[in-house]
Amino acid sequence: MKVAQWIDEHPRQAVTVSVDTPLEQAMRRLLKESNGRDLYVVNKEGTIAGRLSHEMLARRMLAEHRPRTTRREIFERITHAPANELMNQHFVTAHCGEDLDEVLARMIDHRIEDLPVVDDDGGILGVVNMTDVLRVFSDE
Repeated sequence: MKVAQWIDEHPRQAVTVSVDTPLEQAMRRLLKESNGRDLYVVNKEGTIAGRLSHEMLARRMLAEHRPRTTRREIFERITHAPANELMNQHFVTAHCGEDLDEVLARMIDHRIEDLPVVDDDGGILGVVNMTDVLRVFSDE
């Protein structure tokens, strides 16, 4: 099965924020959505610029609950950085023409739960979600 067929049969929209979205607002957006565990940061042209993982945002927002706090963590907590300052610019994507098996192997290798499917210009077409895949395969 090709990725294009998967996202047609199992549509899942990516949760996105703009590059200048404050991190606190990005976390609220992620908590509001049940579509995934990652946020994708898009630039003004609407193309994907980076990824904010659920874990990264949680670590940042919950830093004050750690037994010890470093100077860097204190600094990070008191700044209101936009999404593009924390996003990971190096992330894995999929394209419609790829085989789903190859994409699933990549997701497992990189320990990724959500993988954005992008067009040739970097626009987000959808997301392959590991939970969705497991549900479909367990039903077969």
